[in-house]
Amino acid sequence: MSKEIDFLNDFLNKIKEILDDYAAKRFFKEIRMEECSLTSSNFSFVLTLRFVCTKRKEGVKSE
Repeated sequence: MSKEIDFLNDFLNKIKEILDDYAAKRFFKEIRMEECSLTSSNFSFVLTLRFVCTKRKEGVKSE
């Protein structure tokens, strides 16, 4: 079970890196994770992620 939890932590950290990437910031003013839940049944896992993205207005330069 510990290996699975380590994998999921690494996976979530990678997602956060991607969302913080410059390319993502060019298109979205704000990206935040609103929900993160993990449920398990026997040997199956379901990871639910929900993000809220605020689109950047046209013509507004990114930071």
